[in-house]
Amino acid sequence: MTQRYKLPVAAHLFLIKDNKILLHLRKNSSFENMYGVIAGHLDGGESAIDSIIREAKEEANIDINRNDLKIATVSHSNANNNEYIQFFFFCDKWDEDIKNMELDKCSKLTFFPINELPENIVPYIRKAIGCAMENITYFELGW
Repeated sequence: MTQRYKLPVAAHLFLIKDNKILLHLRKNSSFENMYGVIAGHLDGGESAIDSIIREAKEEANIDINRNDLKIATVSHSNANNNEYIQFFFFCDKWDEDIKNMELDKCSKLTFFPINELPENIVPYIRKAIGCAMENITYFELGW
């Protein structure tokens, strides 16, 4: 019997406050010195929502209620023959003060006006934010 093809899945968080989005400056990882968002791969047996709740706590020390997460957009991407399914969620409510918990991977956490993103933002994150702001619920990249 042929084994099914499996895709890696990631979840991303668009944390919104006063028309600003939280970005983190990446270090010691892919997309070095570029801004990204709170994100991570799903663990086996974990839903996309459970994954982003876990990542928010691990990366920024915040607690999020699953009912406060809204789907922003979804992508199916292909970069260098590496396919991904990526879920992007909006959230505008959280508990605790935001704190950088991954000093080895993140130089700083900063809120930027959502319509004035920095030049050095990860390209697929810029694309996802743009799609989400235009209510495009699904996009493909790299095909």
